[in-house]
Amino acid sequence: MFKNMSIQKKFSFVTVIIIFVSLVISLLIFNYYKNITEEEIYKNTLNELKIHIDESIQVKMDVGISNALSIANDGRIKKSLREDNRELAILSLKTISKEMKDHTPFKNIKVHIHTKDNKSFVRAWKTDKFGDDLSSFRHSVVKVNTTNEPVNTMELGKAGLSLRTVVPIKDDDGSHLGSLEFIQGLNSVAKKFDKEKDAFLLLMDLKVQKVELFDETNKFKDYLISQKFVNKEFLEDAKTIDMDKLLNDGYLISNKYFYTSIEVKDFRDKNLGLYLAARPLAIVEETIYNAEKFINTSILILVVFGLIVLVAILFNLKNTVIKPLNILTNAISDLIKNNDPSQKIKLERNDEVGLLASKFNKYLDNIEEGLKQDAIVISEAIDIVEKAKDGFYTYKIDAKASNKEVELLKQNINQMLEVTRDNIEMVTLALIEFGNAKYDYKIKSDKSGNIGSLTKGANALGDSISEILSMIDRTGKSLSINSNELAATSEQLSASATQQAASLEETAAAVEEITSTIVSTGERAKEMSKIAQELKTTSAEDDKLAHRTGKSMEEIDNATDDIVEAITIIDQIAFQTNILSLNAAVEAATAGEAGKGFAVVAAEVRNLANRSAEAAKQIKDLVTFAQEKTKEGKETADKMVESFNYLNEKVAQVTSNVNEVTLATNEQTRAMEQINSVITQLDKATQENANASEIVSQKAMTLSEIASRLVAVINRTKFDTSKSNQVCDVDLVFDTTKLKLDHIAFKETNFKELGNGKTAKVKTHTECALGKWIAAHSNENFTKNSDWNELLIAHEKVHSNVQKYIDIDAKDKTDKVLHNIAQDIEENTSKVFNYIDKIKEHRCEDLRNS
Repeated sequence: MFKNMSIQKKFSFVTVIIIFVSLVISLLIFNYYKNITEEEIYKNTLNELKIHIDESIQVKMDVGISNALSIANDGRIKKSLREDNRELAILSLKTISKEMKDHTPFKNIKVHIHTKDNKSFVRAWKTDKFGDDLSSFRHSVVKVNTTNEPVNTMELGKAGLSLRTVVPIKDDDGSHLGSLEFIQGLNSVAKKFDKEKDAFLLLMDLKVQKVELFDETNKFKDYLISQKFVNKEFLEDAKTIDMDKLLNDGYLISNKYFYTSIEVKDFRDKNLGLYLAARPLAIVEETIYNAEKFINTSILILVVFGLIVLVAILFNLKNTVIKPLNILTNAISDLIKNNDPSQKIKLERNDEVGLLASKFNKYLDNIEEGLKQDAIVISEAIDIVEKAKDGFYTYKIDAKASNKEVELLKQNINQMLEVTRDNIEMVTLALIEFGNAKYDYKIKSDKSGNIGSLTKGANALGDSISEILSMIDRTGKSLSINSNELAATSEQLSASATQQAASLEETAAAVEEITSTIVSTGERAKEMSKIAQELKTTSAEDDKLAHRTGKSMEEIDNATDDIVEAITIIDQIAFQTNILSLNAAVEAATAGEAGKGFAVVAAEVRNLANRSAEAAKQIKDLVTFAQEKTKEGKETADKMVESFNYLNEKVAQVTSNVNEVTLATNEQTRAMEQINSVITQLDKATQENANASEIVSQKAMTLSEIASRLVAVINRTKFDTSKSNQVCDVDLVFDTTKLKLDHIAFKETNFKELGNGKTAKVKTHTECALGKWIAAHSNENFTKNSDWNELLIAHEKVHSNVQKYIDIDAKDKTDKVLHNIAQDIEENTSKVFNYIDKIKEHRCEDLRNS
């Protein structure tokens, strides 16, 4: 409605509103001051009365101190104290009192002289009373005689409350003689107040000091009136007031007077009573009335002045503004109706309206010229947009627009093209670096939105490749080390097989020697047969143990690959060698004295078999399961050794009886045949052992070559080596890489809906894939750290800010706050990626410590 009103009506309406509001505000202000004026007058009256009391009391104190000091310096007073001459003091006081009556306003002064030990020396108004000790209740006297300093204070005496000025009396040599007290009532103060139409009462608090004898007519509530002059009308009204309310509020208004009070305190700050002061209410109300009259007159003048101003403004507006504007409006209407850009407004005036018409004509000229310039800019913009569609972002708009908005649009388009070109170059450079195997290259960009997703995706690609290369590098180095260890072990095994073959040759020669030296068995064949039976039993136990060892070796064979198969062959050869050597030892024992040499050779063969087993044991570290089974084989071997020890004991018994056994040529011959068979089997086993060692050595060399090629490939690349501390858990590496890319896709999916004026509900931080992964792993050891908590915070901020961005964009896509939110999204996305990498480091630490 207001928009459709004419300027005259708008201006009139606004002017009336302003003047009305100004008047209302003025009335409120004046009314406020009118209300507070009464309170201010009350406060001013209260302050005036208190100041009047303070000034009046101070005048009395000044008079008291001057008079007291004057009297105390009188030579006769000093002499009377020095000589303890009361008569001289009384005479001196009478003389001083007469002079004061004749030449000062003080007609009935009271002077009290005290000795330095606080006893009464002379009371001017009661000379026959003296010598009484004042120490118990005249604290000002004690103070002066103690400190030798004057005291000017209100104080209670037996006669009541009065103003007392106590000064020390000093001799000419400065020695302390006593003190002098100048006592004043406050009648003069009360009379002065009454003369000025105010009222005053000095009230002594009866709760503080009990007075033995007093006139009941002087009692005022809980106080005693301590002055003679009293305005009776004032006193009657004062008796009706509420003293508690007066003391709480600071002032009180009765039907006739305005009251206030001040506490009466002595020099010790002890409360003695009250100064009660009052002013007739008529005087106070007259002051209030005069102030309100002034305010009302001011309000009336302001209203009249406002109306005059309103009429003058409206009259001047109509003649100097509205009328010329109507002329200008009609001319512009004709211009619009004819639709001729070259047509100008014809208005011959030298005032502001004429100047406006002239400026408008020039404006039309500028518009016509500007439209031509803007058309050139728009044409260039269309051409450059077409080139951008073809993939070229190097062009820019060179023409200058006339319209500021068009020029700003041109600059923004040029800037957009430049920024887009820079972003493309930035990502292209990263891809070139990746193509050159430099996967540690990082795109440093603070861009948000789709470009932010693009740069983060490229960086995530580099990180992912770095992680894969770190895993390959880690595996290659480990493979190289293990293959070298395997080759060394294979060489050692081959050397042991060679040495074992040489020992077998020596054994064969020894067998031939034994065959040539066999003799008949001894006479004690029966005892040897019994011992042989025991040997048979022991051999059966050894056979069972040997089978257990064989079974353990078979389990090792099932748990390993080619390397373990070679170890099994070696272990089996060592096992067969042990059995054969045992059989050889048995046969040697059977052979008697002639078998001693063969027993030594059999022991040497057993030693060679053990050395072969030790060579195989060095390879067992490559496979954990084989190590466990080898341990079980060792335990079995230990039990076999115990059986062998028992067998050796029996062999010793047989040896002790061999000399008594008759020659048993046939049996010895059969034993030697068995020994030859064993040696043949040992030789065959030795050959198989050497072949197995060769196979292991070849595989170790092949594995080492593969590891070397793998390390060489890794060395040709550059990648982020810090990722090596994050790739201990392969599944975690690939899972987190997918989670990062899912988060980039999450942003892109939601940003596709921007700009359509509609809001959308995005997944919360607990609904996305990363949120579910976090929930699933929250109890893992590698999550018990501050980086995990920071990950949760940053992750939640990404989701909430994406939702916030979409909501604000739906309301107003030009809102400036969108830029800051976009920056927050990218910043927190970077934090999420960084903390995910740190979590992988914690996982590696957890694996190393487990």
